[in-house]
This record gives sequence, structure tokens and C-alpha cells, in this order.
Amino acid sequence: MDKSSLSVEVFPMVLDESVDRLTDEDIRCFVGGRIEVQNRAEGYIYKGQIKDIALHREPSQGNTPDNVSLRAELGNVQKNGFEGLLPTGEWEEIGDDLYDTTLVNCTASSIGNGRICFVSQITNEMIVLFPERRDEC
Repeated sequence: MDKSSLSVEVFPMVLDESVDRLTDEDIRCFVGGRIEVQNRAEGYIYKGQIKDIALHREPSQGNTPDNVSLRAELGNVQKNGFEGLLPTGEWEEIGDDLYDTTLVNCTASSIGNGRICFVSQITNEMIVLFPERRDEC
């Protein structure tokens, strides 16, 4: 694949500053799609279907940014170990689960085909949201 054909649109600010631009409407299009959560430092990867997803905001005190968290109700969740660039073994079925994480100090990027990627340097997690259909988001 020709690398010059890859298009990555990066939100211009760190998410804890630009999160005010990200709305529930922006992420509602991922309902019915998938989520993948990777943490190479701790060696895990989760994936599942997004049944429901929302942003939750808690107003900050003073000049600090609002605390914004992403909460997703997931179905068909699976877990695997992660080493290097690949999962390490068989996928373990977990079933339904709730994923909740803070987006403060994350960066967000549109990585093509309607996907959004959040990366946290604090938790070492990378979260990718996949729409059900590429043209939905």
C-alpha cells in the first residue's frame, strides 16, 4: 500500500483542551460498531460490540479542563494477551461489559474509514472506535 494514500486527520489540540468540540452526537454513530482497547505496557487487548456509548462531563474547578469520560456498554467482549504487535493467543470470551475511561490527557485522531483513535500517555491505552459502516461517522 502506498503510504502517501493514507489520510490521518489529527484534532489540533490535546483532547483535554479540545474535548469541548467532541459531542455525544459525534460518537453516537459508533453504536452498533466495535471498540478495541490495547495496552502494550500491561499486555492486554479487548474488543467488543458497542451497544451504547456516551460522553460524561464533570465541571472542573478553576482553570483546569473539564473531566470528560467515555462510557460504552459492550456486548460480545473478548480479551487476549498482547505482545509486540500481535495478540498472543486465543481470544477469551467475557460476554457483556461496561467500559469507562477518562479522556483527560488523551489525544484523539480520525484514522480513516470513520474510525476515531484515543491515546493516553498516562494509562498507556489506545482506544479505537469502529463505526458499523464506514460511511456512518
